Amino acid sequence: MTIRTLTLLIALSLVLAACTAAPTGPERTVGFLKDYSKLQADPERPGNWIWHKPGVDMRVYDRLLIEDVQVIPDADSKVGEYGPEKLKKAATYFHLVLIEKVEPYYSTAKHPAVNVLRVKIALTDRVPSMGDTPGEAAIEVDISDSVSGDTLAAGVLRIRGSLAGTGEVKEEWRHVDGAFQEWAARLLDYMDRNQAE
Repeated sequence: MTIRTLTLLIALSLVLAACTAAPTGPERTVGFLKDYSKLQADPERPGNWIWHKPGVDMRVYDRLLIEDVQVIPDADSKVGEYGPEKLKKAATYFHLVLIEKVEPYYSTAKHPAVNVLRVKIALTDRVPSMGDTPGEAAIEVDISDSVSGDTLAAGVLRIRGSLAGTGEVKEEWRHVDGAFQEWAARLLDYMDRNQAE
């Protein structure tokens, strides 16, 4: 093998490596978050992108202001096909799911105030259940100090739902119901794990 041939092979391998490099951010976004550049791949959940502000002590927050869920379909989503009335009803229901999930552990607030954490969520896509495989919901999340507006955590997430659901939503949204309950559990876990000593 000549030096020239070896050089060409090395160059080709570098080009292929660059083409198959890991993505540096989420592929599909809707502009809901203020800044996507800080997001990093979640090592525990492939396909999820997250960011947490370092050094935040969640003990100062004793209430959660969970805003109404927004439905903002991404470019490839078929969520918008359900029409505004169905989407409004679904968003209202999922907001209640979040409230009911967190209220046993944290009080909720209706307005910004000191020591209140603001939680904003946009549903951007849904993947229907297929046979025994639960569907997914794609969401964008912004968690901030309700007074200063300072973002403390953000994410672009794909969350697996549940085939069982709760029996309170129509079949086509059942897995999304489970996904919102799963994300509410993640929120509580985030609050617990960020309690500074």
